[in-house]
Amino acid sequence: MTEWRRDLHRHPETAFEEHRTAELVARRLESFGIAAHRGLGKTGVVGQLKAGSEDFAFMLRVKPGCYVFIGNGPGDGGCLLHHPHYDFNDAILPLGASDWVRLTERLLGSE
Repeated sequence: MTEWRRDLHRHPETAFEEHRTAELVARRLESFGIAAHRGLGKTGVVGQLKAGSEDFAFMLRVKPGCYVFIGNGPGDGGCLLHHPHYDFNDAILPLGASDWVRLTERLLGSE
């Protein structure tokens, strides 16, 4: 990212004349597999990310019940998930991650 910043500073462009910058941004987005839409508002570029929820919805149709949720209970303050004051139990993350690793190893036969 430092090199990107230096490159942009070596080639300054004035407002609404950022054609080189826009192309650089669009190509970088595309190199990450993100669709880039050019020319918005003259020189604007917008990267279109696919929402992860689309993948979840697809997999739930294909394999109902395929997801396991961990740490999904009331937090320390008694608030439920998605409440602004919900306090996620971070201590459950290593346990959940190790369970997924063991499951993956077993399914791949590398146990």
